[in-house]
Amino acid sequence: MKRHMKTAEEKEAASASASTSASPLLSSSSSRSADDDDTETKSKEFDGAVTSSTPAKRAKKNIMTPGLTAALDRTKLSSRQAASVLAETAKSLGQDLCEVNVNRMSIHRHREKNRSKSVSQLKQNFHVNGPITVHWDGKLMQALTGREHIDRLPVIVTGQGVRQLLGVPKLAAGTGEAQASAVMNCLEEWKLCDNVSSTCFDTTSANTGKHEGACVLLERKIGRELLHLGCRHHIMELILAAAFKTVLGTSSGPDVLLFNCFRAQWVYTDHNNFQPAPTDEYA
Repeated sequence: MKRHMKTAEEKEAASASASTSASPLLSSSSSRSADDDDTETKSKEFDGAVTSSTPAKRAKKNIMTPGLTAALDRTKLSSRQAASVLAETAKSLGQDLCEVNVNRMSIHRHREKNRSKSVSQLKQNFHVNGPITVHWDGKLMQALTGREHIDRLPVIVTGQGVRQLLGVPKLAAGTGEAQASAVMNCLEEWKLCDNVSSTCFDTTSANTGKHEGACVLLERKIGRELLHLGCRHHIMELILAAAFKTVLGTSSGPDVLLFNCFRAQWVYTDHNNFQPAPTDEYA
């Protein structure tokens, strides 16, 4: 009996200790729930304060004019560099930077917009009444977005009182077909196909080929015969090369020693007092 009673007493004591140990847990949980409620209330109040506050206004004063765009392009400044320069310039002039739009992306967008507007205005104001000559000459230039070199074809038209660059398109290849197509696209874009009467080009086979030259293909695309004018610089190069070979013989290297010596002595020559070789008795 004593053992059974002692066991019952032990059970009562264990239940009492469990209740006492559970009470702080309940109190801590209740206190945590209260803290959580306070936190939620504070977060709601904080959210309400944020949403009720007015957002910062974006600067609306645009300073990117067509003239400023042309100046930045002429000095080869990127939009990021332009943003830094314009911000410091506006600050030095007493302007509030919060009111002036000098964002890099905004400058980039306005530069593109001003370029397209200038090109469209230039095309609208460009009028030709007489015949014109179209010039082209391929150049190997460095790409704008990388270090590789690509073929580009400057296309220019000249005439009486007319001298205009139509474009510098990129060529996939230096063939006659690619050059003729690029020239034709520029003429169609500027609506000058009916005014072209002659062509000026360098004397490479890609231009002067009988069947696949750019001159012949351009005539087919326009639909009439054109006057072919070989570039005088390239023609004179051939004449001078033949004359040099006859007088001084064939050169054994890319550099001519006589010309290198003449170039080195050029800075020491009196340009205001000289005598031509045919009249110089010591020549």
